[in-house]
Amino acid sequence: MLKFFLIFSCSFLSVFLFGQTEIQIFPDSLQGSINQNFKPGVFYVPKTDAAGEDFMGNGIFQNSIRTHVVESALNNAENIDECIAILESVESILIDLSEKCEKFVIIFEKMPAWLSSSVDGSPAESHGWYVLNTVRPRDWEQWQTVVETITDKLINGFGIENAYFEFWNEPDIGSWSGTVDEYLELYKRTYDGVKAIDINLPFGGPAVNYWANNIYWQPAPGFIPNDIADGSLITELLSYGIENGRVPDFITWHNFNLTHQEFSNASNYITYKCAELGIDLPPLLISEWNAPSATRDTPVHKSFLIKSLIEISKTETANNMIAAWQDFEYDPAEFHKEYGLLTYGALRKPAYNAVLLANQLNGIHCKNTSIDPIELLTTVNDDSLYMLLTNYCPPAFFSAFNDILQSGRFNVYDLEDAGFIDIDGGDVTYLESILNGDATIPNDTPVEIAVNNAVSIFQFYDSLGSHPRAYTIELPNYTDSYNGQYYLIDDETNNMQFKYDSLISEGRTQDEAILELLPDQWIQASDIIFADGKAEISLMPNALVLFKVNIDGLGSVINEFGTNYFNFYPNPSNHELTFTGISEPTTFKIYNIHGQTVKTFMVNGTAETISISNLEKGIYFIGMVNESNSYQKFIKH
Repeated sequence: MLKFFLIFSCSFLSVFLFGQTEIQIFPDSLQGSINQNFKPGVFYVPKTDAAGEDFMGNGIFQNSIRTHVVESALNNAENIDECIAILESVESILIDLSEKCEKFVIIFEKMPAWLSSSVDGSPAESHGWYVLNTVRPRDWEQWQTVVETITDKLINGFGIENAYFEFWNEPDIGSWSGTVDEYLELYKRTYDGVKAIDINLPFGGPAVNYWANNIYWQPAPGFIPNDIADGSLITELLSYGIENGRVPDFITWHNFNLTHQEFSNASNYITYKCAELGIDLPPLLISEWNAPSATRDTPVHKSFLIKSLIEISKTETANNMIAAWQDFEYDPAEFHKEYGLLTYGALRKPAYNAVLLANQLNGIHCKNTSIDPIELLTTVNDDSLYMLLTNYCPPAFFSAFNDILQSGRFNVYDLEDAGFIDIDGGDVTYLESILNGDATIPNDTPVEIAVNNAVSIFQFYDSLGSHPRAYTIELPNYTDSYNGQYYLIDDETNNMQFKYDSLISEGRTQDEAILELLPDQWIQASDIIFADGKAEISLMPNALVLFKVNIDGLGSVINEFGTNYFNFYPNPSNHELTFTGISEPTTFKIYNIHGQTVKTFMVNGTAETISISNLEKGIYFIGMVNESNSYQKFIKH
C-alpha cells in the first residue's frame, strides 16, 4: 500500500501566476533564541575514510549523533570478549563523537548469531538483517550480562557522559520476527542491563519506522486519529513501562515521507498520550529522518530538509537526526537516491549544503512578515542579520493530496470509498482532473469539501514548479545601504551533483570526477548590497539562499530589547547548563513546577557553565531575578 504514494504523477496544466513576493524583516523585533533543531543531528554511518574525515573536520557541534557501533561490534564478534575488543579499537573515535554532540545515541539492535535463539541465516524482511538477527536471545541472562558489559565499557571504561541508549531499530518493518511478548521481555532485559551500570543512564525507543506503527500492524496511510494511534508500539511501550516500572526515558521514531504534518502529528499524539497516562512527557527524538527514496537527490530534496527543520522546530521534539551521513552502498553512478548526505565517493550532496546553511543560524529569531506563503528563518547575532529562505516546491499533486488527507482527517480508503481514487489499480486520474480544473464536483460531503479546498493548493505549487519566484526583501527602519553576502544553492550553483554530472558528460570516469571534485567542496558566497534597506532575488524552484548582512550596532538590539534575553544548553540535561547571551553578571533562579525556588546562582558572562546534578529529574523553569518575562522551561534527566 505504501507503494501507492510512489505512483503519483503531476500534470502541470494550470499556471497560477503571481507577482513579486514581498518580505519585511524587523531586526529589532526579537522573538526568542534559535531552536537547536535548526542545527540537525545525524545518523553517523561513514562507509569511507573520506566521509569520516569530512564529519570530524566540518566544525559543527551536532545536537545529536546516532551510531550503530554496538550493533557492529556484536555482529562482527563471536563472543563478548571479541565484542569489547572491537569497541576498544574505536575508543578514540567514540570519545571524539561524544564530544561533538549534545546527545550521543547508541543503539542496541540486531541479535548476533552467537546469542541468537535461531540458526536461520536467510535474509529477513528488513534490509541488511537475517532472520537470526530478529529473534530473542537463546539465554535471557546472557543477553542482559552482555548489555551490562558493553554499557560499563562505554560509560566507565571510555568515560562517555552523554550516552543515550536506544532499543532496537524499526521493529515494525521486519527487524523483529519474534512475538510481541518476547520483544517486551527483550526491552526489559536491555533496560535492566543499562540501568545496572547507572540508574540515571537514559534508555528509550522503540525507533519505529513510522510513529503510528506496531510490530505487525500499520494504519492506513493518511490522517491518524488518536484511537488508531492507541494501537501503536510507542503506546504499548509506554503502557508496558508504566506497568513494569521501566518507563522509557525518551521516545524515538523515524520519518521518511514528504508529509511535513507528520512531525507535529507524532509529537502531538505522544504529548497527549503521556498526559492521559499520567506521566511527564519524556524527550522526543526523531532518530532517523529524511525524504522518501523517490525524492532523494532530486531538486526538491535540499529544500525539503529546510522545510522539515522549520516544522520540527514547531513541535515538542528535543532532537532530530538526519539519516544518514553517507550513502550505504557503492553505485556505478553517484547521486543515486541513496540515504546519505554524502555520496559513497564522499561528494557533498546539495542536501548536505542545505544542512550547512541551517547550521549558520545563530543568535535570536527576529520577526518577518509576508502576505504570500514563504519558508523563511531570520536571526540576529552580534552585528549580523541572517536570513535563510527557500522556494520550497514539492510535487503539486502530492501537496494537494496530502492536504485532503491531513486537513480533512481522512485516510486513502476514505478517498477510494468516495470514488476519487483506485488504490489497487493505482488510478488517480479522476482526482487529478478535479485538481487540474478539468472537472468539478459539488460541496455536499466532507470529502468533497476537502477535495475542493485542495484545488488552490495544487494551483499554488503547480505555479511554483513552473518558473522562478521573485522576492523583494525590505528592512523597515533600516534605510541605509548594508553590505553582505549570500550563499545560493540551486540546480547548478553550489551543487556538486551538477558538477559531477557535467564531468561525466564530458567523458570523465566516476573515479576521475570524484578525485577532481573532492578537494574543494565548500560553498561559495556572492556579495550583495541592501540599498536603502532593500534587496531583490529570484529563486528557481527548490532553491535556497542564506543572506548574511552586516549592520553596525545591530548587536546592541539585544540589550535595547531588554535584559531578559539569555540562552542555555543542553536541554534536556543530566548534569550542567551552559549559558550564552549574558553580557554582565546576572542572578538566576530555578523553580520547580510548584513555583518553589530550588537553586539560585550567578552567571558572570557568556558561555559559563553551572551544575544541576543535585536536582531531581523533572521539569523546571529558569529565569533572571527581577525579570518577570525571562522564564524558560528545561528538563532535568
